[in-house]
Amino acid sequence: MKCKGALIAVVDVVRELVAVAPDLVPDEGVGGLPTLGRRSRTPLVACAMCGAPMEPVFLGGVPVDRCYHDDLIWFDRGELQQVLAAAREQRDERQASWLSRLLGV
Repeated sequence: MKCKGALIAVVDVVRELVAVAPDLVPDEGVGGLPTLGRRSRTPLVACAMCGAPMEPVFLGGVPVDRCYHDDLIWFDRGELQQVLAAAREQRDERQASWLSRLLGV
């Protein structure tokens, strides 16, 4: 069976997100990567590193699986690009909002 995804360390995901949208970083710095829990009807996938069940979560509105024990996220094909695209859209919305406030439009 051919692998159709990637297991990526949270620190590397944060690095990618900061590169795309540096204004996402709070003043106190990055202390982690917040994700929202989600319900899943499919059985939980085991972490490829430790074998523990991964937690189904949302990151940037994209459903992914996260291993809190190893601080890893499993991205199916195209999901990391979706998360980065959501970060870009949020960055663009914030910039447009700031510019429209500045120009009074």
